[in-house]
Amino acid sequence: MQHLSEYPKPKKGASLLLSFRLHARTVVIIGSGKLAASRAFTCLEADSRVVVLGRGGLGNACEEVRWRAEAGEIEWRSVEEEAARWNASIAASLSPVVDEDEAALLSILSSVSPVSFLCVTDTIITSTGNKSLAPRTKASAIRLYNIASQTHRIPTNVTDMPALCDFAFPATHRFHSVRNGEATGLQIGIVTNSKGCRLSSRITREIVARLPKGVGDAVDSVGILRDKAKADDSRLEHRDTTEAAGHSTDSANDQADNDVSLLPSTPNEPVPQTPLKSPDNASEHLVESTLDRTQRRMRWVAQVSEYWPFESLASLDDEGVNSILNGSVTMPPRAVLRSDGRVSDGNAIATAPTHHAISPLSSPPMPQRGRILLLGSGPGHPSLLTLATSCALRAADLVLSDKLVPEAVLNTIPKNVELRIARKFPGNADRAQEELMHAAVEGAQQGKIVVRLKQGDPMLYARASSEIEYFTAKGFPPAVIPGLSSALAAPLAAGIPVTARGVAESVVICTGVGQGGKGGRIPPYERATTVLVLMGVARLAEITRTMVGGGYPDYLPTCIIERGTMPDQRVVRSTLAGIVDGMTDPRVGPQRPPGMMVVGWACLGVSEGVEGVSEDSGEGLVERDLAKVRKWLVGEPFAIKEGLDVSWEGI
Repeated sequence: MQHLSEYPKPKKGASLLLSFRLHARTVVIIGSGKLAASRAFTCLEADSRVVVLGRGGLGNACEEVRWRAEAGEIEWRSVEEEAARWNASIAASLSPVVDEDEAALLSILSSVSPVSFLCVTDTIITSTGNKSLAPRTKASAIRLYNIASQTHRIPTNVTDMPALCDFAFPATHRFHSVRNGEATGLQIGIVTNSKGCRLSSRITREIVARLPKGVGDAVDSVGILRDKAKADDSRLEHRDTTEAAGHSTDSANDQADNDVSLLPSTPNEPVPQTPLKSPDNASEHLVESTLDRTQRRMRWVAQVSEYWPFESLASLDDEGVNSILNGSVTMPPRAVLRSDGRVSDGNAIATAPTHHAISPLSSPPMPQRGRILLLGSGPGHPSLLTLATSCALRAADLVLSDKLVPEAVLNTIPKNVELRIARKFPGNADRAQEELMHAAVEGAQQGKIVVRLKQGDPMLYARASSEIEYFTAKGFPPAVIPGLSSALAAPLAAGIPVTARGVAESVVICTGVGQGGKGGRIPPYERATTVLVLMGVARLAEITRTMVGGGYPDYLPTCIIERGTMPDQRVVRSTLAGIVDGMTDPRVGPQRPPGMMVVGWACLGVSEGVEGVSEDSGEGLVERDLAKVRKWLVGEPFAIKEGLDVSWEGI
């Protein structure tokens, strides 16, 4: 393997974003104005013990601080009283302190232990409860900071003085339930690293406005699913005990879903398939061990979290959760969460518009009943649905969707149409496939128009042949409607022409998953050929080893395109030898299924000096190739491009 360059150097100036569990831990707040009250409320919501240190007695504090102190929610300490207590102590005689504020802080630190954080809020005029109290000077703030942060190693935040801040408070929003108004487990925070505090609040509002109303309920529903999925595994009890003691963070809590003993290391990593009984008895109960059942349930929770619409998650109740985990239902009936907290079916309330600003296409009802339509939903963006697919979705009685069909497409389906999403996850794909086939025939037998909705084109690596054979044998030969395949659309949306004059004369589409879960077959290397690998990201390491071992240059340009044509599309660029490290780098973050792999010189796109690369040969070829790759990657081992090109705006 040839190294193109050193690893990228960290770009300084960012913050380390953490979430703290402050149960039974103490936060000291200096100041008694509205900002102090705001900080106190934030800490109280994190289950912290809050001590407020202010001047002039509680009567000089703002109304909220007084109210919370009198209600016993926070502890009030007077600067004057604490300073007198310190100066009368033995410790003061050993280390005299003249400044009253410093003495008060030392008294607090000696009597309240341990202190996890210190917030100094009285450095601005609006922070004081009594306007007659002057704001704290910078010199005084520095002395307090040195005592807390430098001497006692307590993380400290001094308002409006970034140089005296070990941490910052982001602009935050906590989502509340649409059902009952209670706080949910979902919080978001925005940090601008002292470059635009006011702007961070606006950005937070904009994000909140664009998220579905029931997103907090969806998070809580997944939490219930997760807890019940793990309930039978005694090996997880130690983690629950640790969390109860307040020693974990949200990240550690979330990592439990991906515990290596329970789940594959990536969301769609292949695992042994669950054995099947027969297509007509797909729901028949299989005997499982406790561990097998827990692994199956945890995989299902991970898949549900990734693929189900928010509204379906938000509308789950206890009965629905149990049914899902027991495998007795494919998906709960879709519902709309109303602003009044009630749940309504699709006929009672209009469908909310999607963020794509695309109006669903209208169509006359199809007269023929009791039929099955096999459709391709296109690469992802709803504007790339065919007219035939859009019409069929609006005329359907039942839609059976693959899990990879994005929510933006599912949102074009009328709310009165029953929607079920495949229960496919690693190890259960064959069983879930049989469930959908059985459900489609059952629906057609009841006289329904059944749409079997697949990602991309329904005949390209989509098991369509077996479905057509099964449906036909049951007396319902399906109508197969083509869809725009992501194999061609996603590279184009990423700026990659899979064929181009003098660069790529041919294109080969192959799969990373063959029959029975085995690896797919990779074609021999041809310099003028672009290789597109679908369903291969989960097997990326195996595929790249096979290609390099089979004669592909390890420096060959390679791209992973995730969620192609969608607003959150991501393209990771590297070499064949470096793409695995790129995809597992912390800066890339979690995978965004579905993803595809593009290998070949076409990855360089339409750029200067690329034309003619397919014909290049002879002495010095490797050096010339490496020079092109270095230029493409700007000297880095990998590069990331987020989102669609600006030319997509308004589409």
